[in-house]
Amino acid sequence: MFRPYRARDVDACLRLFDGNAPDFFAPDERAEFVGFLRDIGPWPFLVGETGGHVVACGGFEVAGTEARLTFGMVERTRQGQGIGQALTKARLAVIR
Repeated sequence: MFRPYRARDVDACLRLFDGNAPDFFAPDERAEFVGFLRDIGPWPFLVGETGGHVVACGGFEVAGTEARLTFGMVERTRQGQGIGQALTKARLAVIR
């Protein structure tokens, strides 16, 4: 269900962000997210797909012995179905 982010996923990930703002993300965070997607850096960012449709995305970054989950989101119509929990578990599995 989860795979590495690809540059062609940018529009789908922005759609997820827009669908979750302003309830879960402040509108002014969008510019930060766009910059993040354009330069992912060294840390994995995962995309969740169902039937070829992007329904979730999220990543993490590591600094020393600490890891921080970044920009985790699930399509609004799919929330409450365990996708966010699965995304968190997938990210934690990579971190470990």
